[in-house]
Amino acid sequence: MVTELEVLKVVEKDLVEKDVQRAFDENLEAIEEGLRFVWSQVNIGVGVIDTLAVDRNNVPVIIEYKVDKADIYSLVQVLKYY
Repeated sequence: MVTELEVLKVVEKDLVEKDVQRAFDENLEAIEEGLRFVWSQVNIGVGVIDTLAVDRNNVPVIIEYKVDKADIYSLVQVLKYY
């Protein structure tokens, strides 16, 4: 069975962030075994977490999606959430 994530890998088109997010949100186990979706677009005051998940040990996992290559500002964005 071909997953949506596999399709996104080979599609040659301009993707928008929400398409990437939806594909991952629906297939978090493809990132890490036991990773479970909690919520998307979580406003935490200092910003909006794209996807909040928990791992198999119930440790929160923050996922930030970028369609283009991430840079230092992407890292700073995620660190603000911590």
